[in-house]
Amino acid sequence: MDGALLAANAAQLRLLLTDGFIHPKEPKWIISITMVVASILAQCIILIILAYLARNNLANRAKKPYLDTMNNVVLILTGIIFCLNVITNVFVQIDFTNLIENTASNLPTFEWPTTNPS
Repeated sequence: MDGALLAANAAQLRLLLTDGFIHPKEPKWIISITMVVASILAQCIILIILAYLARNNLANRAKKPYLDTMNNVVLILTGIIFCLNVITNVFVQIDFTNLIENTASNLPTFEWPTTNPS
């Protein structure tokens, strides 16, 4: 699931950096870019922490409080990522008319052959 979320954030970032956004360089655009990048960074931090947690043994009583704290950090970061992605989806607006016009002009035209029933 984290891979799908990371791919979705990468797609949103690509959309924001290309001409899919209504008015680039507006405050909404800057906020959206910042939140998508923050979400991607938080996902990478979670990946590193989870890799560290997977390598350590919870049976070691000396490390258990530290590992529990790291587990709680992962839980908090996951909640932050959820909130960031919900808010980002509110801010991201696509100008579909511009995209449809650009796509329609690039499509090849096809004419059906006519048959004369004579």
